[in-house]
Order: sequence, then C-alpha cells, then structure tokens
Amino acid sequence: MVNGFSAHPDKSIDFIGIPTRNRPEVLHRILSELSRHLQTFSRKSEVVVIDDSESPSMQAQNFQAVSQFAADPSIRVKYANVELRKRFAARLAAALGVEEEIVSFAIIGDGGVSVCTGASRNSIQLEGEGHAMLCMDDDVQCRLAVLPEATEAIALGTRSDSFWFFRKPEDVENCRFVEEDLLLLHEKLLNTNRAVIDQGTLPEGNISLSFVTDGFLKRISGGNSSVIMSLMGVAGDVALNNPLAYFVEGRENLQRLTEDEGLYRAALRNRTVLRGPRSTFISDRMGCMSYCMGVDNTEMLPPFSPIGRAQEFVWSSLVNNCVPNGLFGIMPRAILHRPAGIREFEEDAAVLGAGKFNSGEILSFIILAERPRGGTRAERLRSLSVRLRELSELPDTSLREYLWLVVRPILSWWIYRLDADLQLASGNQIFGRVTFGASNKPVCTPSKIAIIQRLTIWN
Repeated sequence: MVNGFSAHPDKSIDFIGIPTRNRPEVLHRILSELSRHLQTFSRKSEVVVIDDSESPSMQAQNFQAVSQFAADPSIRVKYANVELRKRFAARLAAALGVEEEIVSFAIIGDGGVSVCTGASRNSIQLEGEGHAMLCMDDDVQCRLAVLPEATEAIALGTRSDSFWFFRKPEDVENCRFVEEDLLLLHEKLLNTNRAVIDQGTLPEGNISLSFVTDGFLKRISGGNSSVIMSLMGVAGDVALNNPLAYFVEGRENLQRLTEDEGLYRAALRNRTVLRGPRSTFISDRMGCMSYCMGVDNTEMLPPFSPIGRAQEFVWSSLVNNCVPNGLFGIMPRAILHRPAGIREFEEDAAVLGAGKFNSGEILSFIILAERPRGGTRAERLRSLSVRLRELSELPDTSLREYLWLVVRPILSWWIYRLDADLQLASGNQIFGRVTFGASNKPVCTPSKIAIIQRLTIWN
C-alpha cells in the first residue's frame, strides 16, 4: 500500500526514457543511479537514451557513457543520436506515406533551434509505445524526499503545491530522503482508476473532495477514467526560469518565503527548493514538468511540441484536452534535481518575468482555452489542429486580441490571489515590505494588469 492506493498488475513499468544533450558526466551519473536503484529493489528495465548532441565528439562521449552499462543486469540501455533518428524518420515516413520533413520535425526538431528536447521526448514516446513507462531528465538522481507533514490522504481535484526554501543549495540535504522503489510509486498512481475508489480499497475518511470541479465529475462519470500521467515534486534546482511562482502559489508559501530577509534574498537567487503536494492529488487537469514522470503509453498519446521551451506544458495541455478519460496524479514525494553546474536566477528575475510568457506557455494556454470536438483521442487532436491552423491565419491584430483574451484571466487570477494573500498577512512585519508598484501598500485589482509588470520587492 503506497499513498493509500491498491496496486493493479496490468501497468508495470519496464521502460525508461532519458533525453540528453552535451552532458556525458551527468548521463553516466543517472545511469549509475538507475542501476543501483533497480538492483536494490530487484527490478529490471529497458532504458532508451536519446542524444540531441550535435558534435560527433560529444555524441562519442555520450555513447561511451552508455556503453559502460552493456553488461549491467538491471538496465538494458539503447542509444540513438541525431543521425540514427534521421534514418528512422525516413523509414517511418515511407511506411506512413507522409512527407519525411514532417516526421523529421516531430522526432528531431529543427537544426536552427537550440532547444529540441520535445522532439527527443517524441522519439522516446514512439519507442515506448505499448508500455507503461518512466520519463526522466538526465540531471535528476534516484533520491526521493518525503514532503513535510505528508499524509496518506488523497485529494480529488485541483493540485496544490507547497514550497520550502533554502539559504544555500547544499541545504537541500536536510530534506528527509527515503529509500523507496521509484517505479513502484509511479505504478501505484498509474494503476489507479475510478474502480479503486468505488471499491472502497482506500482508508476510510482519507479522501478529500474539497477541490472537486464539475469538469472532474464529468470526466469520471463514464466510470472508465484512469490515471495516465503520474508526477512527483522536486528537491534541489526548481527548474524554473524565474521565481514568480513563489508569489502566486498561496499565502503559506509566501509567508514561508518571507520568514526573514536573508532567506528571502537567498531564495530569489539560488533556485533551490523542496516543492510538492502534502497528499496525493488526482485531477482531470494538471500541468507537468517531465523530470520524473510516469506515463501510460499503452494507447496513442499526443506529441510534445518538438522545439522551444515549455514543451511539457504544451504536451500536458494536449493530454488534458484530447484524452477524454485521462486523469493525472501527483504524489507527496520529491526527486532530487541536481544539474552539473550551480544555477542562479538573474537579479530581479521575478520582476522581469512577471506578465511575460514564452511561446510554449502561450500555446499551452490556447490549447486549454479551446474545446476540441470528437469522442476519441485522434478525433480531438485533428479538431484541435484545424483550430490552431485557423488561428495562425488570423490577421496580426485579431490574433493579438485573441491572445489577450486567453492570457488576461491567468494574469488577473495571479494578481487577485497575491493581493488577497498580502491583505490577509498585512499584520506580518515582513509582509508589509512586499509591495506592488511604487506605492507602500499592495494595491492590485484584476483590471490593473500592468501592475504585475512593475513588481518591486523589499522597497
């Protein structure tokens, strides 16, 4: 029994996909970690490494890192670089009767774009078709931390994350790390469906319905919904470009961030957090970051956006809108994320990032705002693709108006929520120094979107 769920034997993870680029030392580290971890729990898995490195020298180093595990008893590693994927794209295009350029873009990306991680993930998804699988970034480690005050409770509905902050990156070692079977944790979530709840296999009184929405009830009404994506929190590098999320994820997080000015200033530079939910959340709609993600890939899933950042957000939005009975779960565990080099936020990153979204984030907002037609995954994907093409052909002025209608409610909600949190905590001495704009008090209403672009902290 993990997180209150009873296991089902039909979705056993035997496939792990890892995208990598120009990081042979980090790649070797995660393969070593996986070998040790799987042996500890008497598990075996196929591991597919998709190498997006461009130079032959770097590809050779990554291949050497993979080759060292050729005789490993727990992981059977397969490797593919860009050239191998080009050959596969040509064969696949010929078999499907489609243009090779289309297939190549989907699984290789565009050589003129520096970030093509989504294309690597598409290659992994194709290779892992028919499997329940685990997707891992190459810079995570098989070390799991329990969230403070984590419970066996299950909440049905909207996900809620808690943040804990650190003065120094090495302080993440103060988290409570535990030795648990990583694959089993994800299997427990992936094997959870409505029947598990209806059959009463969960501890009595351990299900919260406080966050249930009409959309969630509609999705499970057919009785055949199940979890198709399982997530966990993160310990270490937060994997965000700016710390704006720290301010809009609830009053408790904001209060913890501003316990004292030293912690506040450190947290806004060192990117080190412990983040995750205190109980398991099962939802009909959930964004994802794929540093450690379980996926039910036994049926066709939408593709990742091949190029650009935020490709996981685009993918999760497609899954949200195009997989009619799919549910999404996140557990109260965090995996250690430790990139090779020390990363820091830029000075005033929260201010500079407020009110700004990259192309991947905007595309994900558009997908969630639309209502694709059809009863199957394929029909919904086709319907959505037609709508996206229609939007791409709009005049610039009309497209800007449409995008503003999509984005404005998101900004409005952030402003409303942060303003409410600041108002509730107005008696806190430190909170009194966190302000919007040039004024000395938090003045912010949903109609004043521009204020969020003038965020100033510790005036």
